[in-house]
Amino acid sequence: MRLLPDLWYKVTQTSGVLGFVGPRREGVPIPESQIEGMKKLLSSNLPYTLCPFLRVGQRVRIRGGALDGIEGIFLSRQGQHTLVISVDGIQKSLAVSIPGYDIESL
Repeated sequence: MRLLPDLWYKVTQTSGVLGFVGPRREGVPIPESQIEGMKKLLSSNLPYTLCPFLRVGQRVRIRGGALDGIEGIFLSRQGQHTLVISVDGIQKSLAVSIPGYDIESL
């Protein structure tokens, strides 16, 4: 969704608008279900924490705990978060479940 410069300027000058959501300051539509999910969580009394946005297949590093500093590929299998560690030279990989670990993207 590319906005013309004059339209972009008018929208950003509207009271309450801080900017556009998305890369390179271009607008990206956010699905209503995601907005509603966030609203529901924020209005509940459940504890929550911010966490990094991770995509399946992304390289990540574990921070803290017994696996601190280990890097691998982030996977999700049957709802379980998994880290896959590979050794290219022997073409072997290990997968370990990583619930509760802090993970950062690389």
